Amino acid sequence: DTNVYWEIEKIYNMRAVLSVLMDLLDVDWITIQGEIYGHKIQKRDYGMKDIDFAAFNLITSENGRYGTEEMEEILRDRCGIPCVPIVDSNYMLPDTIDEILEYAGSESSQIDGGMREGVVFRAKDGSDSFKAVSNEYLLKYHG
Repeated sequence: DTNVYWEIEKIYNMRAVLSVLMDLLDVDWITIQGEIYGHKIQKRDYGMKDIDFAAFNLITSENGRYGTEEMEEILRDRCGIPCVPIVDSNYMLPDTIDEILEYAGSESSQIDGGMREGVVFRAKDGSDSFKAVSNEYLLKYHG
């Protein structure tokens, strides 16, 4: 049988990437957090026959969490590791949770144009984040 984590490791050669990044960034440890999605992952497969990975955090012993732009430059541009799509880098949070939830379900997924699961709101410096899941998504896939 297969293990999706090992499959992603093989696709992106994660062990080698982590080793190179530790030397490049001169750190004691490094973490890449992300999400595996696609075929047979939860109930939303994005019409994919395989799986893929998108990073959403780069954390090191020396720098803590990297900001979104710096994370993309290091992971995507230097290492070929895909990052989650950035919907709006200048978005201002609305005043109410209802407005946040409406926004979470208001657009299509940037991955396949289908129903969007939700949106992660994140400070540009990476310090704070939270996820708002679309009510419509929850009803369709988990209702």
